[in-house]
Amino acid sequence: MNNMNGIYRVYENGVLIAEQKNKLTVLGRANALKAMLGSTQSFASSMGIGVDTTANETTTYHTKTDLGFNVGKYPVISSSLGNTETYDALVYTARITDPSRYYITELGLFANKLTSGFENENQVLFDFEDGDPFTLINGAWYSTIDTPTPKFRIGNSCLRLTNSSGVAVFNSSIVNLDNVAPYDEFCLAANFVTAVALTIKFESSSSDYAVYIFTPTATGYNIISVAKSSGTFTGNLDWSKINKVTISAGADVYLDGLRVKKYRTPDSTEGLVSRAVLATPIEKKFGSIIDIQYLLEVMLETV
Repeated sequence: MNNMNGIYRVYENGVLIAEQKNKLTVLGRANALKAMLGSTQSFASSMGIGVDTTANETTTYHTKTDLGFNVGKYPVISSSLGNTETYDALVYTARITDPSRYYITELGLFANKLTSGFENENQVLFDFEDGDPFTLINGAWYSTIDTPTPKFRIGNSCLRLTNSSGVAVFNSSIVNLDNVAPYDEFCLAANFVTAVALTIKFESSSSDYAVYIFTPTATGYNIISVAKSSGTFTGNLDWSKINKVTISAGADVYLDGLRVKKYRTPDSTEGLVSRAVLATPIEKKFGSIIDIQYLLEVMLETV
C-alpha cells in the first residue's frame, strides 16, 4: 500500500450533489492502519458538518482535531467495501437528520461514537435563532437568506446587533459551563459588517464574571476562537451557574453561533480522522434529507 486518500460524496434526496477529495489527519492515518490490521473495530464512527472555510494544512497528514465550527454530528449508520475508478475503498455513510437549514462549508469524519458526554463537551451554546430568549437593545432577528454569500450559515435566522451600541442579554435560565476546561475554547461564528471587536460577558452574579473579546480578522464571515483561560476575570465566577450572558458589539454584526470547542491532541482517540473544505458550499434546505458517504481509498502496489 503506498497511498491513502479520502473522498466525500454528498447526496440530497438521493441525488449526488457534491464530491470533495481530502487526505487524512494524523489520527486518521493511524486509525486506517489499525483498521486494516484488525486492531480496531472501526476506522470512524461519526460524521460532522460545519460552517468554517479555513483551509487544511498543506502537510501530507493534517493535524486538525476538530472542525472549525461544528454544527452537527451524526452516527455512521453503515460501513461497507466499495471502489472508485482506480481505488478500492472502505465506505462509511451517515445521514443528516436535523431538519434545519445549514450552509455547509466543511465536512469531517470522527473516530468516536456519539455519546451524550461527547456532545455535551462540544455543545452549541447559542444558535441565535429567532425565538431564542434574548433581550435585545439595538438588535433584531434577521432571516433573509442571501446566497451565495449568506450573512448566516446556521439555521434559518441570525441575531443582528445594530449601530455602535448593539447589545443582547440572555438571562432566562442557568447555563452550566463547569465542564469547559481552561484550555478549551469558546468559538464564535459571526458576520462582521465592520472589522470591530465584539465582547461576550459570562456572569454568575453581578460581581462575579468573565469578559471575552472576539476580534475579527476582516469584514465578512469570521470563525473566532478564544481560550476559556484568556478572559478577564472579576470576583469568583461560578461556571456551573452562569445566569446571564451579555453580548455587545461596537458596530453592525450578524451573530450566527456560539459553541464550546474541546481541546484534543492530534493523536486523541476521539478526534478527527478527515476534514474537507468544500469547493462549493452546500445549502441544506429546510426539511431536505442529506446523506454523506466517506470513501477511504486505498491504492495497492502492483507487482
